[in-house]
Amino acid sequence: MADKPTTPDEKLQNEFNRWAQAGEGEKMEFHHLDITEKTLRLMDLRPGERVLDLGCGSGFFLFLAKQFGHACVGLDVGDFPLSNELIGLFGLERVTWRIRAFQPLPDFGRKFDLITAFSAAFNRTEDESRGWNAEEWKFFLDDLDRHLTPDGEILLEINSGKDKRYFPFEIRDLFLKRGARVEGERVFFGS
Repeated sequence: MADKPTTPDEKLQNEFNRWAQAGEGEKMEFHHLDITEKTLRLMDLRPGERVLDLGCGSGFFLFLAKQFGHACVGLDVGDFPLSNELIGLFGLERVTWRIRAFQPLPDFGRKFDLITAFSAAFNRTEDESRGWNAEEWKFFLDDLDRHLTPDGEILLEINSGKDKRYFPFEIRDLFLKRGARVEGERVFFGS
């Protein structure tokens, strides 16, 4: 019996291997393509507009957005060698950075028409005991605003966890008060 993977990277690598062995690679590609197309249609982006994806992981969304003619930048921690290799393989620009409460994002040298985060998990304390509170979210959203073009939009998909502790109702209310549309774990700021 094979040893269980011990690191997150080994687990991710085993998952990709399992998908490939099961012949799911094409299915995975089309799944990401479907999500990307729906998101880009929802945002009504024109080719050439700039996209920033927070927690971009392996860059699947950005790679497909790039194929639709968008100028893309990813931001993620860079802790996973397989994801790092895929970012390079896809020819994507990525800034290595860990998002933390009350810390501004780095200066990207440009503003973005769309900022996304899919299955976002950055909004947790270091020990993952709780999600960000309202003040932490306010700081983060205000900081995101400084990275947006005047008509820029934000789409966040919050990974709320099995017990929903990372996306409590008071945070949903905060988003609604700031003018967001909230559908389940999807939060959209824009026109």
